[in-house]
Amino acid sequence: MSVATALPAIAACAALLATAACATPPAPAVPTAHERSRLLLRADIDDGTRKVYVASYELAPGARSERHSHPGDEFVYVLAGEATVLFDDGSTVSAKAGAAFHVAAGVAHVDLNLSATEMVKVIGVVLARPGQPINERTR
Repeated sequence: MSVATALPAIAACAALLATAACATPPAPAVPTAHERSRLLLRADIDDGTRKVYVASYELAPGARSERHSHPGDEFVYVLAGEATVLFDDGSTVSAKAGAAFHVAAGVAHVDLNLSATEMVKVIGVVLARPGQPINERTR
């Protein structure tokens, strides 16, 4: 399956998962003090030369992720709240519920929830080569 043929299937899967992710809290999640993520799908694409990962991710009000990058392009759809991403050059991207954004492969960033009251909930899709982790913490 090529990326071009996989993307509509990924989008449909993300839409179905988004409904479930909003309705029920993910479990078993790997919680920290302020964030929670859960891998929802991992599949081979492009005849096994790449993998696609679909994950749900939540940030509590006022929380931030550790600085990290992804080995492949990341596509994010915001389910609830407003997600903000801070890049090393000081630029930011913000997206509210119903919007999507892209983070290029290898670009270090920090995910932020600038709200004092609302959770941020997203579905993220990362494309990577087999054997690569879904994300890498950077310093």
